[in-house]
Amino acid sequence: MISVAEVVALLRPVPSPNPYPGVILDDDRDLSCALTAALQYFDADDDRQAVTVHLAGEEPGLLHRRDAYSLPPPRLNARDYGASDQAALPGDVRYQMITMHCPVTNCSCSLALILYPFRPPRCPVHPEQMLVVAG
Repeated sequence: MISVAEVVALLRPVPSPNPYPGVILDDDRDLSCALTAALQYFDADDDRQAVTVHLAGEEPGLLHRRDAYSLPPPRLNARDYGASDQAALPGDVRYQMITMHCPVTNCSCSLALILYPFRPPRCPVHPEQMLVVAG
């Protein structure tokens, strides 16, 4: 299994302004689910080229489509804590791709692929603003 540090090593510079949605990777426990969601995001549209990685409140870079597909397929070890999180159960899937944006007028910050954050996501440009669901 790969680590967050290995993913960070693949990141490319973030353009300004940044048009790419983001994914939150706070630690190695988030990695498998976040990579699965990023791959689902890329699979949904061939024109999607990158996602912004948010790590500990920072944007260390972009994970490009080609780099994401070059990584080993994400999977949970059957004996790890949380391994049953992706088990097939009745009802909706737990990990849904949503897009959020900052409510401040003309702020271009958007964040997608949020996977049960433990705290409300905030706009990196306007930290006092919580992101809201787009659409």
